[in-house]
Amino acid sequence: MHPAQNIFRFANCAFALSARPPREFLAAAPRLSNVPVLGSEQMYQALKRLGRPTELVVYPGEYHEFKTPSHIKDRLERYLAWYAHYVKGDSTPARPAPSPKSAD
Repeated sequence: MHPAQNIFRFANCAFALSARPPREFLAAAPRLSNVPVLGSEQMYQALKRLGRPTELVVYPGEYHEFKTPSHIKDRLERYLAWYAHYVKGDSTPARPAPSPKSAD
């Protein structure tokens, strides 16, 4: 058994082993929360070890409902870029072009 498969077994995410679409994990990272980022990090590491295309984006200080305008904008741009590339089959990149930093 590949070592990454152990992570899936313990994380209860075995379904992802057979999934072929590239995964993008968008995780909120609040300072105090009962929802840790650990699950997203484990899935990301396991998929990387299996050679699957994946990306992990962590938004510090956010909860499930984002409040920071730049984080909301970035998340929506990532959703649209991923959808256009992998679902619609556009030749556009699967991730949005980086935008200049803005203070929120």
